[in-house]
Amino acid sequence: MNLIQDLIFVTRRPSLPSNTTTIAPRNESTVVTQAVKSPKQTDGYNLAKRLQSKCHAGTYRQQEVVFGSYFAVSTHTCIIWKIGTTYLKRLYMMKKLPEFRAIINPYDIRFDKRYLPGKKISNSPNDTRFMYVRDPYERLLSGYVDKLMAPNPVYWKIIGVPAIRMSRKSTHNSNLKSFKCGHDLTFKEYITYVIATFQSKKPNPDGHFDRMTKLCNPCKVKYDFIGKMETFAEDSIELAKKLKVSSQTLNLLKSDGGKNAWLDAVKDSVHQPFDAEFKIGYKPCISFYEAILRSWRKMQVRGLIGKEDFPLKENQVANITENMFIEMAVKSREQSSSSERKTLKHNYLKEMFSTITIQDLEKIRKIYADDFNLFEYDDTPEVIFAGRE
Repeated sequence: MNLIQDLIFVTRRPSLPSNTTTIAPRNESTVVTQAVKSPKQTDGYNLAKRLQSKCHAGTYRQQEVVFGSYFAVSTHTCIIWKIGTTYLKRLYMMKKLPEFRAIINPYDIRFDKRYLPGKKISNSPNDTRFMYVRDPYERLLSGYVDKLMAPNPVYWKIIGVPAIRMSRKSTHNSNLKSFKCGHDLTFKEYITYVIATFQSKKPNPDGHFDRMTKLCNPCKVKYDFIGKMETFAEDSIELAKKLKVSSQTLNLLKSDGGKNAWLDAVKDSVHQPFDAEFKIGYKPCISFYEAILRSWRKMQVRGLIGKEDFPLKENQVANITENMFIEMAVKSREQSSSSERKTLKHNYLKEMFSTITIQDLEKIRKIYADDFNLFEYDDTPEVIFAGRE
């Protein structure tokens, strides 16, 4: 496997320059129209009820909530990293911060606007409680791609360096840069590190791969709604309604939410190689061109763009701008179909997990057993387990 395909880099959700051009998609209108005409029904309220029944019938770990929640209009949302947190944060900022109360489109709030979680979720009967979950396998891959494969030196240091030092015992010269930078951690090494972290029984594993059941403790906290990343477009609307956002915002999210979401994700990925702080951190480890290639690959793994290689050679990127990179990504998306991008994303998931031994897959199943069971995810999906002995 190509190193670019197998790396995952830390993503700090940075701001875009004020002069970044907003590019309107040309081939997404049919999809959006169909979504508006035939909206899917959310299962979030029913899932929350089914989960409570399981909690009463079985024995599940009960711990304190780790990260806390966002809170406004008597509505809590438990925070789980890698499950739409930046978007959910924006909804609360629109309700809580005076500077954003006139905002119609949540995606108009810049990436770098900080808004920290508040108090831990209460079980007050006067409040409503939301949480959002995701397939544990996809969440693991997303955390790797977003925090370790992408050009973000912050998580290279936090996870990459200790994970590499644990996996590559040798101090041979070929490993010295890796031991210092943490820039080339493979997905297999990442999974080994995740397993070792839980086996060591550290009290607070990194929030990007800690168990969802631990972070939000759904058998102790009674959630009224449990949405899923797989149906986020519909499920996030329920939170927007509960927060009493304006009818203009609701209409925009229903009609153009999908378009805004993918363009926001493209801008986030594209910005990383250009971020001034990141650049200082990654330049001793990788070139600007490799940073560009990693961001391109990240967008492919996420199913945001098509399968073609990045169109420029290394000697052609010296004068590339952030806006030019955005335009290239949007063009790639427009030249690919939704089914092609979905297949590309599916194939990357399969390829990445094919590097993991069946023994380690079984360990992952056990570590996240409560997440699989309570949130109704398949712990032996065919895409990962087919043909494995």
